[in-house]
Amino acid sequence: MVILPGLTTTVHTLPPIFIEELKISTCRAISLFPTCMNTDQRQDLYRELETIPGLKIPHVHLRTDMKDEEIEYLMKRFSSEVFNIHPGKSEHPYIPESEKYLKKIYIENSGEVPEEEELTRYGGLCIDYSHWENGILQENPSYGDFETLAQKFPIGCCHLSAIMLDEKSPWGGFDHHHFRSTADMIFLKKYQDFLPPRWLSMELENSLPQQLEAKAFLENLFWS
Repeated sequence: MVILPGLTTTVHTLPPIFIEELKISTCRAISLFPTCMNTDQRQDLYRELETIPGLKIPHVHLRTDMKDEEIEYLMKRFSSEVFNIHPGKSEHPYIPESEKYLKKIYIENSGEVPEEEELTRYGGLCIDYSHWENGILQENPSYGDFETLAQKFPIGCCHLSAIMLDEKSPWGGFDHHHFRSTADMIFLKKYQDFLPPRWLSMELENSLPQQLEAKAFLENLFWS
């Protein structure tokens, strides 16, 4: 298993800072969340990332407007292996251009939980543990049987984020895409049995140095 720092795009001022941090670091494997960038913005981002020698992006969160050609580019240029999307019932469902890459795409649990039919069609689950934990904390009925889904379907990738009980997220939960201290991620230990076999992606807005600190913390939490 490999924990990957994540380049998120929910705050548009952060990607340029993350890229500069990446350039001066020895880190050469990240996950990518270009979910708040349109096609032109993503192309600009890719050109910047191409300037970093040896950079690999094993896991990418797909946007609704990403077609097969873009998936192929990511696989060839950055050795991308797995992708994730939101469930069909979400506000932004993904509509694939073809069935070519469906088994490389995993469905994230968000405010909505994926349905069995779509999990069968795609590769399986991309578990976001903070959304799962928040669903339990807020007694969301759609999460009542989510553990059964997590036991039944392959888990191909995941999102590692934070839980903060004293601060509501922009979407009204306790699940956050940033952490104040690594203590905000201790809850992840309870989901250790549901980790994917290889790629664990941090969906965080924290700086790269902070994420590398969290990476070391989580490696100790999971495997010491």
